[in-house]
Parts: sequence; structure tokens; C-alpha cells
Amino acid sequence: MKKLFEISAVCLFTAIIMCCCKPLEDAFGVDDPEQYSMVYMPLAVNGTMTYDLAIDEAQEEFISIHANIGGLVKTESDLAVTFRLEKDSLDVYNSRNNTEYGLLPEDSYEFKDSVVTIPAGKTCSSAPAVVAIHSANLQEGRYLLPVKLVSVEGGDYPVNEDKSLLYIMVNARILKNSKDYPENYPLVYATSAIVGEITTSFDDPLETTVDITAIIGGPEAPAEAVEVTFKVDEEYLETYNEENQSSFRLLPTEAYGFDEGMTVTIPAGSMVSDALSVSLNSESLVGGPFLLPLRISETSGGDYGINEHNDMVVLKLRLEYEPCAGRENWTLECPNTEPSQGAVEHLFDGLPGTFWCTRWKDSKPGPPHVLTLDLGTNYEVHGLAFTARSDVDADGNVTKVRDGMIHRCEVSLSYDKSAWTSAGEFEVPAISLQKIQTELFFDRAFYGRYVRITVTSCYYANGTTGFYQCGISELDLYGRQGEDPERKAVMTVSVSPEERINIRSAADVYDREVKVKAVSDLPAAKDETVTFTIDPDYVQEYNSANGTSYIMLDAEAYSADRLTVTIPAGARESEEVTLTLKPSKMHFGEFMLPLTASAQSSFFGDQPEVKTQILLVYAADFDRTGWTAASDRTEPNEQGWEARLFDGDITTHWGTQWKDAKPGPPHELIITMNEVRTVSGMAFSARVNLDENKKVKRIRDGVIKECEIFFSSDETEDKTWESAGVFTFPYVTMDNIENRVFFDKTYRGKFIKVYITKCYREGGAEEFYQCQISEINVF
Repeated sequence: MKKLFEISAVCLFTAIIMCCCKPLEDAFGVDDPEQYSMVYMPLAVNGTMTYDLAIDEAQEEFISIHANIGGLVKTESDLAVTFRLEKDSLDVYNSRNNTEYGLLPEDSYEFKDSVVTIPAGKTCSSAPAVVAIHSANLQEGRYLLPVKLVSVEGGDYPVNEDKSLLYIMVNARILKNSKDYPENYPLVYATSAIVGEITTSFDDPLETTVDITAIIGGPEAPAEAVEVTFKVDEEYLETYNEENQSSFRLLPTEAYGFDEGMTVTIPAGSMVSDALSVSLNSESLVGGPFLLPLRISETSGGDYGINEHNDMVVLKLRLEYEPCAGRENWTLECPNTEPSQGAVEHLFDGLPGTFWCTRWKDSKPGPPHVLTLDLGTNYEVHGLAFTARSDVDADGNVTKVRDGMIHRCEVSLSYDKSAWTSAGEFEVPAISLQKIQTELFFDRAFYGRYVRITVTSCYYANGTTGFYQCGISELDLYGRQGEDPERKAVMTVSVSPEERINIRSAADVYDREVKVKAVSDLPAAKDETVTFTIDPDYVQEYNSANGTSYIMLDAEAYSADRLTVTIPAGARESEEVTLTLKPSKMHFGEFMLPLTASAQSSFFGDQPEVKTQILLVYAADFDRTGWTAASDRTEPNEQGWEARLFDGDITTHWGTQWKDAKPGPPHELIITMNEVRTVSGMAFSARVNLDENKKVKRIRDGVIKECEIFFSSDETEDKTWESAGVFTFPYVTMDNIENRVFFDKTYRGKFIKVYITKCYREGGAEEFYQCQISEINVF
């Protein structure tokens, strides 16, 4: 029994070109047509062709292999195209697909006419190369025969390497009942198994028509008309993605239609049907890429079956997105970043040989790995792309794929890092040397400034899953800067300084200014008025939620230059409100000034009010009358200056030796209080210089960095001391020159020993030999 199949995508490809409703360059997204003039093998678009052969009957399979030239430029001379058997590719296929197929035995096939000709002015070879496969000498099993398009002569036309290799898969089996295999009879099949991708810009929608025909195989035309009905085979999408390691989505129904229904007719006496016209319109599409699988579902008229090897037409449609601009300004946070190799700028440098990865050296945390990307401003995002970590040679060719590519992840977006919207959970196909970048597209546009990628599973380099580490070479987003047109603005309140303000009873009684303004995350469409009010009820609400005991600030302890501000049209921030805080009008304690910002406008949607608070600590320290301090390290020229530690004046100070000798730490300072006290904490103020307004203008050398604190009530010379702990302090600031420590329990004593082991040099960048303190307070 003999069968003859001659399969080529050229008919359908030509039909697409002829029937586009837009100019060809627009319909296929081609700006420079010459660059697409490459020679390819149409059958290689799918990569693998499968054939069933009975080994207990004399059966032959003739496979016709054409060469085509892509692009829009016609050839001026004949092109000689050479095919050859690429046996070495068998190992590559088995390794990539975890299979163990054998090579088709040489006595089971014949390769005829390995050189074919594409005539001048034509796009397809005039006659095919033919592979004849014979079943008589085969054992039951599965075999592969790789065929490669290797060279072109007669013109300057390169080989399209992505479409140059075909794997012929032969399934040899024992034929139990010939009626169980309708492929042995004249069958109906579609003109092409796979159509090359149609691409169009997201900003320039495509509108075109693709024509598909049905053909009857076998030696004779039908005596009566045959009707062939197609259907959209949605279940095939998952199969296609698994077989091709891809992530296509089903083309939405609003993006396609059938001009004359889904049934075509093969007239009596003819082998070819009229056209099934598929109208494509990408205007409503977001994301992608998309697949529309059309399968022959039934025939009527004559006793004709369906060729199950060639009953499918797969239309591919891709929206081309430009990667988001501004990557050089993006930042990324991930707690699991490997310090020695975790340069996040490698994700945005465009170099495949550089990478970012999670920890592996000192610790090996497994997923989840949370990557938080700050875009600096709001973006409209349609998808993202990951490029796997890989090794490249001097020419930039990938030589090895490394462990750690993302397998599963969830992508979420946020405007403020507090409320997140999930764009979906994704499974990333395994990568290979030929394809190290994977694109993920959302089902709609998502908006935000922050993108969070939660990685829950990673690949090993061999494509298996379960690796603990994540490593990526490049990270791209698809979209553009922009705002959600339906989103309402979110208002926040900016308070400067942001930190809690510490005020001491004696040393820090000068007034302080706090700047407050309203901030919108969207530009105001018109002038927006915002009013600040004092909200005493919020103090109790805040204390209940946070376990604190703040006191409402008395009215005489603050003043405001205004309480109504405006966010101008086109701006995101209002002018500032200046609040003046007056410590001289306060008592000891922890205080709060609660503010509510209100806007009477739909611009802020359902959230027109924002509550905030200004926190102040006015520490209750002891009366230090009669206290003394002593140190054998005191500068001799400053004898008696220990008393300045308790005089309530931050312009005076105590310091260790610096003039004739410069002993470094440790420095010991012993404080004698006027009676035994219960102590919960201490405060040390740095030596500073003030300006004419009594504001700090300079912090001097000798700020305490590290010390141990001891307590004793022993009046003898050889005292017994109890340690309250070793404490490390941050460097102070102009706004807060005091470092405080609160102990994990209270300590009783009359004597306090401060054992100083490290001090800061001015600026905090390095350690200094001397210690200088302006005030010591005990709580």
C-alpha cells in the first residue's frame, strides 16, 4: 500500500499576503522587508511530523520537502537549496525532550533529490526533495530522522535557522485491523498544518483576512461534492503549549470571525475546496501571543475520512510591544539577594552574560523569593520578559543555560506598596540554548509604580524543577508610562521631619517647625482644595491600635500658619503648612498632634480623608541637682567639667584627654546620683555648636558609639556592679543629637558606670579616640 502526501505552507502564506486589508508591510509588522528574505523549510515551522506505519504489511510513506523564501523581495536568479540528513541532532532532541528515540535505520528509507531549485521570481521550490520510508524492515517502535536545510546558492539569501530543521517521527506498529486506520484511504486534509506568526503593533491594530482550503488526498477526484466543516479546537491549546514549550493564549472570540461560516465545499471533480475566510482584528487584544486552532471536525458527501495527521490549521497572532523605557532608573529589592553577586543593575544592562541571583554562599534560602521593582513613576504594564542566566562566548552566543530560571511566579502591581493587585499566576516554559527568554502577558493592562514578582518554583538547567536558587540575566516590562483612566487618585500627607521628634526637659526647649503637605499620586485635573483639621479623637484610636499612650498636645503648645492648601491643576503636591511646636508649653510625657486632611472632590473617589499624626516625646528625666561624675580620662585642662553633664546646657560639654595625651577607648565615667533610684533608661547628648537661632549647626567628634552600663548601690570603694547590657548607638543627626537607651528591665542604684568602648568621629564615617558628651539624662 502506498500513500503520497505533499505538504507545504506556501499556499496559505501566499493567501495571507494576497488577502491583507492593509499594506503588506503593516499587516506583518515589517519595517525593513529585505531583512526577512531568508530561505526556510515550511515543514520545519512545526518542528516534528509524525507518521504511523504498519510493519506487517508492505507500506511506504513519501514525504515531500519544499524550500521556500520568505519576505517581499523576489529573487532575480534560480536558487539551489541543499538538504541533508542531520543525524547528530537526534541526541539534541532526546536530551531536550527527555526521550530515547532511535535513529531510523538506513535500510528503511531513501533520500531522493537532496538539492531543490527555487526558480527566479518564485517563492517555492519547483520540485521537492523526497524522503521515502519503507516499513518492511522496521521493528515495532518509534524512530526519528532529522532533515536539515543547510545551504543556499545562487544569491545572497541566508538560511532561516529557526525554520531549517525537521524531525520526521515514525511510529512503527503491527496492523491488527486495517479498518481501524482510515489514513490508508483517500482522506480530507487542510492546506497547512501551521501558519507562521502574523505580527502587528499594539498601537496599530491589524485587520486582515486569512483563507484556508481543504484538499482530498488520493489518486481520484470525488464524483460528488464533499462538504468539510471546521471547528475551533480549544483543547488543542494546552497540547500545543506543552509540545512547544510555549505560552500561547486562545485568541478571544471578538478578535476573529468567519465571513461565510465554517463549512467549505470541495466540488465534484475537484480536489480543492473553496476558501474558509477567517477575519482577524487585533483592536481589542491585550497581551498575547495568541493561537487560533482550527480543526476539520466532519465531512459529508462521499465516503471520505479525515487525515488526522494534517487536519489542523494553527493561526498565530502576536502583538508587538516595545519594552518599557527608563530601565536605567528602576530599582529592585529582594531580601534573598546574594551579596557577592546580587548587583540588581545587571537585570537592566542588556548584557546576557551578567546576572542577578538569590543567596547561595553563606545561606541557601529556597522559594518564595519576592522581588519588588520600583519603576519610579506609574506605568501601564501588559506583560514582562525574563532572560535566563546563561554562559556566552566571545561572540555573544549562548553556550550553557544555568540553574535558577523562574518556573512559577505571581505578578502583582501597586501604586504604594500597600495595596496590591494580582496580574496572575504564571508557569514559565522551560528554556533552552535556542530560547533563553520567556515572555509573560497579562489578560488586560495593569497599572502601578511597583511590580512584585513572587517566585514560588525554579528550574534546574536540565529543565527539571525544584532548584532552591533564582537567577535572571535580564528583566523587561512591556508597556509604557501612564495612568489608569478609570482610577481615582489616592491622597497622602507628607510630614517633615518624618521621624518622631525628641524633646528634653531642660536642654531642648527651643521651638521647632514641622512642614505638612497633601500629596496626590495622580496629577490634579483642576485645583483641588485640601483642609487640615485637628482630630483629638484620633489619639485614642491610635493608642488602641498601636499599644501606645500618647497625650493630645495642648492648644497653646502649637500654632499653624494656615490649615487650607491647594493642589494646583497638573501638580501632585500642595503648598506646605508650617506648624510651630512649643516645648516650653508642654509637660513631661509623650505627645501627639493628630491631623486629618480632607478634600471635597470626586477626584479622590471614596477616600477623600487622610489621617496622620505628628509624634513628640518629652521625656521625664530626674532632677539632677547635686549629681556628680568622675573619670580618670577627663582632660586635665577641663577639671571639674564633669558637672557640665548635668547643667541643662547643650552648649557646654565634658571630654576625655586630647591635649598632652590622647588615650583611646575604653573610657570609664562614674556618675553619683543624690540617692538610690529605680532607672529604666538613659540619654546621651552629643557635643554640638549652635547658630544664632540656637539651632544645631555642627556635631563634634566623640559621639558615643558603643558602651556598657552598670549599676551599684555599694558605698565601698570596691563596688559590686550589675550590668544592664552592652549598647550600640547610631550616629546622631542635626535634628536629634540625643541617643536614648531603654533597658529590658529596671535597675536600682545610686552609682552608674558608663564603660565607653567606641566613639564616632565627626560625620560618623570612622571611629575616634576621644569621647565628648554635652548632657546625660537618666529616666
